[in-house]
Amino acid sequence: MLSALRFGIRDASVVSRTIRTSRSQRSLADGKERLKAESRTPFQDLRAYYRHQESRRFKIKSFLVGLAVGGLFLTIVLWGAGAATKAQNKAKARKKKERVVVLGSGWGGLSFVSAIDTNRYDVVVVSPREHFLFSPWLAQAAVGIVNLSSITEPISRFLQRFNPDVRYYEAICTDVDPAAHRISCQVPGSHGEFTLDYDKLVLAVGSTNKTWGIKGVDANCIFVKDIQDARRIRHRVLECFSVASSPGIDDETVSRLLRFVVVGAGPASTIFATQLKGMLNGEMKSRYPALADKVKVTFIEAGTDHIKNIYERKISHQFPPPEDVEILRDLRIKEITHDKIVLVDTDAGAGAPPAVAPSWWPFSTRAPAQDPARPPPKPEETNVPSLPYGMCVWMTGYGPNELVEKLRRQRPAVQLNKYALLTDDFLEAFGLPDVFAVGECGTIDRAELVSRWMDVFKSLDENDDGFLDPRELSLLFTKYRRQFPQLEEFASKAESLFAEGDVNHDGKLSVDEFQSILHRVDAMLTTLPATAETAIQQGRYLADSFNTRLETADVQKIFHELDLDSSGFLEALEVKEGLKKLHLPASDEEVIEFISMSDRDKDGRISEKEFVQFVLAQQKQGYEGDWKRLSRAKITPFRYQHLGGFEYVGYENSITQRGSKSESVLDGWGATWLWKSAMYSQLVSARNRVKMSLDWAVSKVVGRDVSKD
Repeated sequence: MLSALRFGIRDASVVSRTIRTSRSQRSLADGKERLKAESRTPFQDLRAYYRHQESRRFKIKSFLVGLAVGGLFLTIVLWGAGAATKAQNKAKARKKKERVVVLGSGWGGLSFVSAIDTNRYDVVVVSPREHFLFSPWLAQAAVGIVNLSSITEPISRFLQRFNPDVRYYEAICTDVDPAAHRISCQVPGSHGEFTLDYDKLVLAVGSTNKTWGIKGVDANCIFVKDIQDARRIRHRVLECFSVASSPGIDDETVSRLLRFVVVGAGPASTIFATQLKGMLNGEMKSRYPALADKVKVTFIEAGTDHIKNIYERKISHQFPPPEDVEILRDLRIKEITHDKIVLVDTDAGAGAPPAVAPSWWPFSTRAPAQDPARPPPKPEETNVPSLPYGMCVWMTGYGPNELVEKLRRQRPAVQLNKYALLTDDFLEAFGLPDVFAVGECGTIDRAELVSRWMDVFKSLDENDDGFLDPRELSLLFTKYRRQFPQLEEFASKAESLFAEGDVNHDGKLSVDEFQSILHRVDAMLTTLPATAETAIQQGRYLADSFNTRLETADVQKIFHELDLDSSGFLEALEVKEGLKKLHLPASDEEVIEFISMSDRDKDGRISEKEFVQFVLAQQKQGYEGDWKRLSRAKITPFRYQHLGGFEYVGYENSITQRGSKSESVLDGWGATWLWKSAMYSQLVSARNRVKMSLDWAVSKVVGRDVSKD
């Protein structure tokens, strides 16, 4: 027991010592800490302070960053919700608007799109070509003066700048259902198809190249319609020179390869041939000097006695084509193979030479004498030697594309023109309600004065003496100007027209003399020139007529403003007081005229239906003055304004016909820069203008770009 007690006391003492040791160690450690704390320097205190401040700033920054991120996220969510709501509102607004579908992305279509009011219409553009092509510069692009990218503008960029509310679909219209007001479209490069309903359809699809059914044209000729055509022309010219300069090529093949033929001698072909001649005499001559004297450019034009026949003959006579350009006239092309053109002479009398006989022409250059007493012989066809060529550019005019041809066949009774849709003076196609045509795909059907010459003559012959004096002839322009727009051109030339028509100089016009005058009048503007200016004017005119067109709801609102007693009918007093309220004062006679013209059931008062039908019908009459301004949106017939013709005939010379009444002609550097300035102003963006200016400067300083790439 003692031993046990002894061991217990010992264990207790061990435990006590352990506890005392632990306490002393803690006290020592605490003392060291206190000593260490007491021995800290001021610098250490400052560092601790800064660490504390940095910790606070970090917490504040973290809070602010989190707040900003959260706010940004919330903003994005709200913006997305707002955008979705806005898109839904736009979609709802579109359903309330009339939908106008525009087919085509050329001059006519885009001039219409840039002017149409999208607050009133839902506008959709459908075109397989996603860019706008500045076609007047296509010839310069083909010969390397300007780059191809300088004369194009993406449709999406154009719409974003001029009318961002317009939608664009890259597709080709394959069919039109006028009865259902629906078009069928196909997406290029895929089998995707879709349909699109419309309220109004604007055709601005342009045209295709007119080949006249001649064999071999499509396979062997190059057209000048698109960017790919410009590339083909440049590549073919370089290929002809490259092959002709190779060893082992005989002289006959060299002569064939270096003959460049242009078929058609209108303004476009004249411009192209002159640009081509400048390229051949410039860069190609310096690159291939040994071949310079073997290069030939040939025009082929049938049935005309002067080049550039769309303009005044004065221009052709004052500025004949260059001497080194061959011109073949009164010839018909029978066939075109890969290396020659088979020609047929259609001139009266076999063997008559062209106006400028080339060296290879086998016949005499003197036309056979004709007996004036004998009638001229009928035209005969005579085979002439085939014309070898290296490149043939086909520019003989344009014909209808596949879509226009389909529409023509749907209405054969009224669509009698073989090359375009016939429209009225308001550009609406005959037999196709709510279908309008602008540019080359449509042509205005002008009523011919000569077809009614006897009725017109009798209406002008006030004294019934069988002749017309100058005063009676002047009535022609006041009585029939609206019905026959071609009279507009001669309104200021009545005296000179009378003098020219009075063949026997007796101071009066007989029936035959008057008929000859009408033939001349009908020859003016029976068809409009197929130029960019025509398409631009038609597109803007059509957009303006759409923007100012009164709808049924608009006319109903006017009716209720006039209906002072809310009876649902308009009496004479209401018409007079109502017109005065609308700031359209009318006399008693005019009120009677208004009621008599609009009161169809002849009950002496005008119902709402009669009023609406009458006013909507009057929109297209273009009346002016008094109550006739009631429509507020007179849609006058389209009038083409000739702003002047510009034609390039040399790198440093050009000709200009300014205005529809002016016959002045300019040439030299001034005309060149006037022409370039006019074309430059038509470019649609600053990007095009800058690139075009750089291209001109580069081509002038270092030469044209005649590479294949």
